[in-house]
Amino acid sequence: MSTLELRGARKPGYRSLCRRHHDLGGVDYEYVAMLPDRTAQALLDGGTLRVRLREDARPDQACWRLDVLLNGEVFEGTFLSDDGFRLLTERDDRFPVRIEGGELTLRKHDLIMARHALERAEAAVHAARDRVSTLALEVLGMTGAETELRLATGDGKYEVVLSGGDAYATRHGERWRDLTGAPLTVALARELKGCRDAITALGGDPLAPGRTPAHYGAERDLLRLTLTDGSELVQDAEGRFTATRDGVELPGLTGDKLTLTLAYELEGARAALAQLRPDTTPEPTGPAETPEP
Repeated sequence: MSTLELRGARKPGYRSLCRRHHDLGGVDYEYVAMLPDRTAQALLDGGTLRVRLREDARPDQACWRLDVLLNGEVFEGTFLSDDGFRLLTERDDRFPVRIEGGELTLRKHDLIMARHALERAEAAVHAARDRVSTLALEVLGMTGAETELRLATGDGKYEVVLSGGDAYATRHGERWRDLTGAPLTVALARELKGCRDAITALGGDPLAPGRTPAHYGAERDLLRLTLTDGSELVQDAEGRFTATRDGVELPGLTGDKLTLTLAYELEGARAALAQLRPDTTPEPTGPAETPEP
């Protein structure tokens, strides 16, 4: 058998709410929560333990709040862990317990816990992918495999590396993002590398952008770009960045600063190449293109 009890606490001005287990083997106490003296007295005077869900709590924070209600007054309590909640609601007891929201709150809690579990699983997957990529690079280095492409952005902040089927980006020199599932970013890097190589062969500065339009079309888009694979990239007048291929919008570009940076640098490189070749227009340029003598 077990019952909830209020016991003394080492912290002055507080009482410990515990679950007392008693059987033939003796008595044992499990800690539930610590309540201020005033709140504990309200509970002894006939108050009700009220439990509320903290929907905005982080995964490392207690997701419950415990207070005491007495005669319409709320007596401040404390945060409550999942273990404390389990002990508190283990069975009906001398102290009544009210879960605000009832069954809906319990389902919300389950949903929050499932989301946290999913986030941890996704983080573990990303860590495993990074580990696989790192080991693959080490193996490639040991076997003498060559890096297919290594391209830094003009400001040196990002670098795209393609090597032996692995693709990733660095940020400020540190491995930052896996690009094996980002074909658009890889395609931009390849085409930008091709443009830079062509500019260098013609005696130009591969990092110096050419003159580009202030805007495009009646919609005054800030950027319009078509790649050799048919992908079309647009940043509209309000700054929204989208890409489509075969009429289907590609997901995951919101806030993608690397891809947007590569797109603008490719726009500038194409313009610079067109100025070095005044008889040509800045058509999509890939790394396979070789400059005319």
